[in-house]
Amino acid sequence: MKIQPIITWQNGEQKEANNFVLSSTADNFLNAATFSYQLQNVSETIIPANETEPEQIIINTDILIVGYLSITGQDYIEWDLSNNANQWAYDWAAVQLNLVLIQE
Repeated sequence: MKIQPIITWQNGEQKEANNFVLSSTADNFLNAATFSYQLQNVSETIIPANETEPEQIIINTDILIVGYLSITGQDYIEWDLSNNANQWAYDWAAVQLNLVLIQE
């Protein structure tokens, strides 16, 4: 999911994260779950068409940060009861990480 870009550090260099990936990695189906997440820089490289080849768009993904979030208590209950659990999880995780999601 696209996010309002943030600046982070990787290997001593400033990098811009503009994409957020969230996955459920563990869930006891009772009261606790763990999500893994990535903050990425996603960009496009456009190779112009020529006489023999059409234009090509190459998607470049640089994984900048990898981490985990645990959800328990009332948050777990609200996620479980949500009509759109995926969006709820992204919204919840964005708040935990102080990210601004960009809806497409």
